[in-house]
Amino acid sequence: MLFRFYKILFWIFVALVSAAPLFFGGNQPAAWSGLAFVTAVVLIGWGTAYALGSYRRPPASVGLWAPVALFAVAPVWAFMQMSPLTPVSWQNPVWRHAADVLGAQEVQSRISLDPAGTETAIMRLLTYAGVFLLALQFGQDRSDRGRLINAIAIAGLMYAVYGLSLYFSGTEMVLWVNKFAYIGDVTSTFYNRNSYATYAGLGLLCAVGLLLSAPFENVGLTAEQPGHVLRRCIWRGIAAICVAAALLLTHSRAGFVCTGLGLMVLLILLGTSGTLPRHYVIVSIGAVWAAAALIFVLLGGRTAEGLATIGVVQPSGGLELRLEVYRRVLHALGEAPLLGTGYGTFADAFRANQGAVVEGFWDHAHNTYLENAMELGIPATVCLLAAVGGVISACAKRLQRRDQDVLYPCLGLAVTVQVGTHAFFDFSLEMPGIAVTYAALLGTACARSWSTRGSAHLGSCGGRSRTEGSEHVGSRPPWTRIFARAGCGPPALACAVGLVLLALAVPHSVAAFMTLPGGPTAIADRNGQARGLDAIDAYISRQQTAARWVDDGQFWANIAMANLNRLDSRAFDPEVAQTVVNEATAALERSLRRKPSDPYIWTRLALLRRDPVEIGKALNLSLLAGPVEWNLVLPRCRLALRIWPRLDTDLRLRFREQFVMATMRFGERFADLALRLDRVQTVRDALDFDQDQRHRFEAMIANLRRS
Repeated sequence: MLFRFYKILFWIFVALVSAAPLFFGGNQPAAWSGLAFVTAVVLIGWGTAYALGSYRRPPASVGLWAPVALFAVAPVWAFMQMSPLTPVSWQNPVWRHAADVLGAQEVQSRISLDPAGTETAIMRLLTYAGVFLLALQFGQDRSDRGRLINAIAIAGLMYAVYGLSLYFSGTEMVLWVNKFAYIGDVTSTFYNRNSYATYAGLGLLCAVGLLLSAPFENVGLTAEQPGHVLRRCIWRGIAAICVAAALLLTHSRAGFVCTGLGLMVLLILLGTSGTLPRHYVIVSIGAVWAAAALIFVLLGGRTAEGLATIGVVQPSGGLELRLEVYRRVLHALGEAPLLGTGYGTFADAFRANQGAVVEGFWDHAHNTYLENAMELGIPATVCLLAAVGGVISACAKRLQRRDQDVLYPCLGLAVTVQVGTHAFFDFSLEMPGIAVTYAALLGTACARSWSTRGSAHLGSCGGRSRTEGSEHVGSRPPWTRIFARAGCGPPALACAVGLVLLALAVPHSVAAFMTLPGGPTAIADRNGQARGLDAIDAYISRQQTAARWVDDGQFWANIAMANLNRLDSRAFDPEVAQTVVNEATAALERSLRRKPSDPYIWTRLALLRRDPVEIGKALNLSLLAGPVEWNLVLPRCRLALRIWPRLDTDLRLRFREQFVMATMRFGERFADLALRLDRVQTVRDALDFDQDQRHRFEAMIANLRRS
């Protein structure tokens, strides 16, 4: 009965890994919360099953604890970043400015710019850690290792077939949503072609590895009919071809190159492992590259064109723009190199350091290492990378054994090269569907890399011996003896991670479920017209319920905007309208007490306030949070010009840059605004430091006056 329970847990885990990219690459709140919840349940279930004696094999333990200790630094430090108990000198100064506007008693300062975002990032990181632990422990069984890798290859085939069917049918959709980018590219269930290219690369490496090892899969174990081997080779070959075709049709240069590097590493490691016949290795490598070249010739036209432009400055400034983003990230990193800005807060922190050259909204740095260093700080990031490095070194040591299961460490090193290289240029590894798959592959690769002898002397926690010849407890490091004697090290770790993850996943899952039916369509129809009051009330109710489960400022911002939509849905008398405005203002203030780094919310609050002094304070915070938000330049300038005499000197000086930006981008619209508000001389004086823009402004004013 207990063994059946263990097998049920294993197949749930296989389904979890296979379905991780299904809903938009897992990069939606409902998707990543669901992944966290299921992972937590399986972790706790596996620990319980082991404690009750249903786990047949001892868990990996010796050598596991050093990477675990290094990895734990990142989530523990992230919890500290979101805590209000840190020293005042560590806390981000934006909180202090927000307290001046919203009241010191109402604002709890922290290191993190967005505590709710940090909590979500911790939950996602622990999900990946949980998947790794489960793959590591389930992988102690040779059959289960093979089943998991086969499942990932099959999932890669299914997603590739889905993406190719959409591509060749001309359907530009991702699931049920119309594409808004990467038209004409295969993206499968992902929004981003580069992210899908990374996932396709993982599937391709699994398929190729399984294909090459198919004739020797059960050597020495069972007598196998040639037909069985042939069937395995056929479906794995089909999987490799389909996934390779989908990869090429993503037209992702980085995805293609990084997968090529991973494939090269896989073939070299398999060829030098000594476990496969030399002539078979040579022929197989030649066949793989010949097939790859043929597929590239047939389908790789646009990809080849893209590869030819690597390093060439594009008209849109793609390469220069990316380098400028890296420079701005390094500048932001220099402001808090040890403490970071808060895990999961890149978008908010980068917006304050974006600069005029980098336009648009950047929610990722397109370099995972820089992004993690900026968010977590350098020490925590180094520990996180060192933990992964310890796991990779275990895979490398495993290759020295030259046993029959050499495919798994070879595959672990190959996928690490692939995703690790791609992480220098993109954010694919930050997609939950990809991170979960990579964690599962890495855990499986290390499944037999760490010794189980130290825990094998105990069948379960406190149970009887299961294997003979186990290692003496006294010969192991003193700090691991307590786990060996209890026989509960890995199961206890799994249960601990599972309980923490469950505590995070339950409220996030409820909040995601409550807001899933809502979204913008709840308060506006396809033409942008406000819906009825009933729809707005229902939307507000769902957002309020979500805010009770997860204290996220975004929920309160949504409530505020929904309240303001009430004014568009029907005419109100002045008293009722003012009540609605007051409710919206209160919701905005609640939002900013939880997330003071959103310049749009600060600008909206300034628009709703009447006291010029309070308006000026809100505008000041809007400039601090996002000085180069082009969508906010004109509204900010309009408010500032209206109350210009009441603004302090420092804020007037800061608005000079806004006036320059308004003159450059909005031209006569800004000049007309200054003319209507009778602030032409004010703008002239502010533009004294930039004579070119001043002359341009004066020419536009003269033109407007003539017309």
